[in-house]
Amino acid sequence: MILEDRNITTIYSGEYYISDDPHVVIYTLLGSCIAVCLYDELNCIGGMNHFMLPQAVEGQHLKEGCYGLQSLELMIKDLLNQGARYQNLKAKIFGGGKMVGFSSQKNDISLANIRFALKYLESKQIPIIAKELGGTLGRKIYYVLADHSVYVQRLNREVNFSDGSRPVK
Repeated sequence: MILEDRNITTIYSGEYYISDDPHVVIYTLLGSCIAVCLYDELNCIGGMNHFMLPQAVEGQHLKEGCYGLQSLELMIKDLLNQGARYQNLKAKIFGGGKMVGFSSQKNDISLANIRFALKYLESKQIPIIAKELGGTLGRKIYYVLADHSVYVQRLNREVNFSDGSRPVK
């Protein structure tokens, strides 16, 4: 992957970024979280989000973008406002790794995130063009807006994000 002459924009959990600039590469680091890349090839615009949980439940008070439902709704709204056409949207989905300290048989966050993302996109009739979901390792995701390609680098060791740390580039 060649990143020369590219503007790398990093997003963190609870964020999304959209652009029509072909020189932009959107980067994030995932564990049990999900990143959804949505794009309209015909109108040359795309974006990526990074969410932690499918949707808010009583007692949870994370920022709105940390929940898949709100994050995807906001991202789609912004894509449409900036010129994307709903019927042209396509998706690529990544993440949902079973990270240390984040899952148990009773409460599997990664599986809940995966199921939510797949069900949401199906309900919105947005075709999923590519996906890499599950497993036990984290992933670095690079979404290249020039051609809507996504590069996935699997981390070769388990990563525990429970301390709230952010990736270092």
